[in-house]
Amino acid sequence: MRHIRVLILIVMALLGTAIGSTAFAQQGSKRSETAGENAALEKELFELDQKWLEAARTKDLDFLKQAWTDNFLELMPGFEPVSKPKLLDLVAKANRGPGGGAVPHDFKLWAVYGNVAIATDHTSWTGGFVPGRNTAGEYRVVRFFVKEKGNWRIAGAALVPANSP
Repeated sequence: MRHIRVLILIVMALLGTAIGSTAFAQQGSKRSETAGENAALEKELFELDQKWLEAARTKDLDFLKQAWTDNFLELMPGFEPVSKPKLLDLVAKANRGPGGGAVPHDFKLWAVYGNVAIATDHTSWTGGFVPGRNTAGEYRVVRFFVKEKGNWRIAGAALVPANSP
């Protein structure tokens, strides 16, 4: 239950930040209803999602610095919300072992509000991520994207163990 409350707070905070941005105000709050537009965007964001997690596996910090927004925020079970600088530090220090990392599948774009997109996926995470903590498992993930200067960037994510009651 605590995970759900924190997830709701993060969603509200991320949407509040995006709604307040000038870019969002210029684009408007109309939700995109065109199936073709959303299908193409869903593919584009899924590719970005895959590149993000591949960059985390290979410790490509330069890609992550560019792909994540300055206000990037991630919520992982058992952690306080993790900011961009903190997560970059965790990625740099990660010791996953051979073949370790996160692999997304079942990506679904749920909503597009101007320059904000919300999607979910099921992520399989193998190997360790944080020293002394076992983060391996199956997760349902809400992912947030923001379009800045014509490019989609990653604003944040919230992970919930898939086996949660």
